[in-house]
Formats: sequence, C-alpha cells, structure tokens
Amino acid sequence: MDETLLVVLIVVGSIIGLVVIASALDRNSKKHGNLFTTPPSPTMRILAIFLGLLFAGMFVLEVFSFKYIHVFPPILSVAMFAYAIGFDKLLVGIQNFGKLRRDNESPKYQKRSGEYPTESKWSIIQGQQNGKPIFVRRNDSAKQILSNQEFIYRIGFTIPLLKPNDVGLPSNEEMDSLNQIEDELTGQFEKEKNSIHVLAITTDGMREFVYYTKDTKIVEKIINDVRSKFPSHEIQYYIEEDRKWSVYKQFA
Repeated sequence: MDETLLVVLIVVGSIIGLVVIASALDRNSKKHGNLFTTPPSPTMRILAIFLGLLFAGMFVLEVFSFKYIHVFPPILSVAMFAYAIGFDKLLVGIQNFGKLRRDNESPKYQKRSGEYPTESKWSIIQGQQNGKPIFVRRNDSAKQILSNQEFIYRIGFTIPLLKPNDVGLPSNEEMDSLNQIEDELTGQFEKEKNSIHVLAITTDGMREFVYYTKDTKIVEKIINDVRSKFPSHEIQYYIEEDRKWSVYKQFA
C-alpha cells in the first residue's frame, strides 16, 4: 500500500475515532453532569484501544520511513491504552478535584467559610517591639469570618498595667484580674455572635484586647458595665472601621 495512502487512512481513522469518543463523552456529560464515569463502558474501552493502535501504527510508520518523527502519536497512543486499562480513575480524580475547586470558589462555599466559628482555637506569638517583649494571643478560628463583610469595625480595649515588671509585663496577681476583664468583655460581646475576640496583646506596660464587630451600638453599654465591675483598672477603648482586618493580619 502506498505510504501516503496509509498515512491518510490512519489520520482519517483517528479523526473518526476521536469524534465518536467526543460524542460519547458529551452525551455522558449531559446525562450525568460528569465527563468521565468509573469505570468506562466496554464500548469506550474498545474505542480507546482502537485509537491507541492507530496512533502506535502512525508512530511505527514514521520510525521505519526514516523521516521526521513527531512526538504526539506515541503520547496519544499511551494515553489511549492507559485510559482503556484503568487510567480513567486518574481522570475521575482530576475531574473531581476541578469540581471541588469550583465548589470552593462558589458563593455557597464562601457563605460557609464566612460563618461564625463554633469554638475558638488560639495560638501564641512572642517577639520584640521597641526593645520590649511582646506576647500576642491570636484567635486562629477567627479566620473563618475574614470573608464576612459584616464584621468591619475594629474595637480595641487598652488597659494600662498597675504594676508592670522591668520589661513591661504584668505580675501573676494582676494577670488574674486581666483575665477576668477579658472573660467579661468576651462574654458580653460574643453573646449574640455580633462580635468576635481576635487578639490579646501584652507589651510595654499595657494589655490590649482586639475585637471585630458588626454592631458598634453595643460598645458603650458593655464598656460601662465592665468598668463598673472592675474599677481597679482604667479601660480605654477606640472604634475604627477596618474592612480588611489589617491589625489581625499583622499577626496572622
């Protein structure tokens, strides 16, 4: 058989086979919502083997004709044989990964990731600031609501220490009082899940508690109540809009 005619037959057969497989995959996608099934149907396996043989034949022809050898025939041949004998599992995995990624980027997933955390997991960061030690407790669970566009106001409660030590840290006795103040603030702010405690910063003779909230109207009532319960300490506070959670991200 003429070499050119053989090449034409191989190419035409490959095209026909690819069209048949593409049509079958398209029907399967419309029916099941997925491109590949597990495992492929016997018909799909036979078609894949047929195409693998065609591409292998094209490669052999190129080798023995001592002309330029293209890389795509052996690659396509291996891919078709692999699909026919079990490569479909990898294809399904790739497909499911793509589906999972799309789901993660969907508004539904974003809504889940923006939900208020059911529990708080904290980590401790230690370093130096202006030549003084700094200790930061960070609420790692707060990352869940970084994408929530409601918690846009940052509230900082700063408490000067009564008797800081030489490096600006509180004594054990004062630590107990600070913990009680923190518990009271957090209990009231997080009661209705309108606010979340994200940071506790201790450095240079002060302790600061940082919260993010979507309701600033509750702040004055809560701070007055906490001040009345802990008259031993001066509790200062500020409120700023911080849509990007800039202070939290400094320690994230």
